[in-house]
Formats: sequence, C-alpha cells, structure tokens
Amino acid sequence: MIIQYRAKALGSNDWVYGVPVKFDDGDAILVTTRPGSRDLIATLVDANTISMATPYVDINGDPIYEGDIVRRNLTNQEDIIIYEDGYFTTQYNNWSLEWIFTNRDESLEIVGPKEDHPNKVMALELIEMISNSKEEDDEFSSEG
Repeated sequence: MIIQYRAKALGSNDWVYGVPVKFDDGDAILVTTRPGSRDLIATLVDANTISMATPYVDINGDPIYEGDIVRRNLTNQEDIIIYEDGYFTTQYNNWSLEWIFTNRDESLEIVGPKEDHPNKVMALELIEMISNSKEEDDEFSSEG
C-alpha cells in the first residue's frame, strides 16, 4: 500500500496529492501518475505543507490528513491532527485517533487543513496557552 500525501502547489496554492520528494536545497515535489498511463507528473510544492493521510475518514467519508483541523462530535472541541512517535494523535488534547475510531459513539468532522484556517490555528494555540497558564496557577496555589 502506498501512503498518500498532499501539499500545496507553489504558484496555484491548490492541494495536490502523491508521493513527496524533498531535495537538499529545501525544495520539494509531489509525484503522481497521469490517470490511465505510466507518465509521471511532478508538482513543485511548499515543503511546509506536506502532510500524510491517516487510515481514517471523517463523519462525511473524507480522508483525514495530518495537519487537518477536526471537530469531535461528542464535545464539539477542535484540534489539529499530528503524527508523533508512530501514531496519529492531536496536537493540543492528545486524542488518539485509534481510540476515537474504535469508540462507536465518537466521530470526527474535518474543519479544514490548518494552512487554510490560520485564525483557527491561532485560536487553538491561544486556548492551549490559557489552559497551560491555568494549570500552572493551580499548581502554584496548591503549593502555597
């Protein structure tokens, strides 16, 4: 099985899909085949936007990629999918995707790629900073 990747094409800012190749100078391409042939298509992409597909789909049947902002249907919380230590999890709440998708009452909906929603990413970062600050305040007050 070939792992699917996506990235933003330079110039058009469209999402393209294929297998990434990174060069020593920092440039990157995604390579795919032309439908119905063996011709290869290489697209120059923004290396910072390359993301790997998870083995999961959201509530609408759309594939979930690393870097997607997702919303949990039970809590309405949003978070960003990351790949860390061999597992897909979330950046701020540390939800295991494997656990979410084996829990029959739980599902995720893709809000969009983080590159397309910079304000949501800033909001998630702010919530995380406030949460960490509150935890530090709680620890400090309990030591007193």
